Amino acid sequence: MFLEKDEIYPISDRNLAELGTGKLGKNILVLIPESSDNPEDIQFLSKVLTAAGVNLEQDCMLAKIPEAEAIAVTPFIKSKQITTVLVFGLAPKQIRLAIEVQAYQLLEFMQVRWLWADLLHVLPPDKTKKTALWNALQVLFL
Repeated sequence: MFLEKDEIYPISDRNLAELGTGKLGKNILVLIPESSDNPEDIQFLSKVLTAAGVNLEQDCMLAKIPEAEAIAVTPFIKSKQITTVLVFGLAPKQIRLAIEVQAYQLLEFMQVRWLWADLLHVLPPDKTKKTALWNALQVLFL
């Protein structure tokens, strides 16, 4: 039985690899909603990661998750030996995880370091959230 506040996502058989781009040089997976795929958001993400010593195209795979689907990430994480997952603006349910998270708080789960943050377009004008993201990225990569 579902409660009034429960969110329901159709389960997709799509492979995460077909939703992303990048070379995974440092085994970092970056997940964003498909709607966040605009040049300004990606440029901001690239700049922040570069400041933390990570090249978005060379070191990561950037996957754009459709908001109306639940995409399983665990098979991809295991097969590609992902060490770090950065999640921007997605709920754990959307990537088929049954966990509770706090934004900007590092989480060790499945022998992977996870970081959840707000949607990319929310971050540049919000100094508090941008600082929280930067502090967490420093712990992860510097």
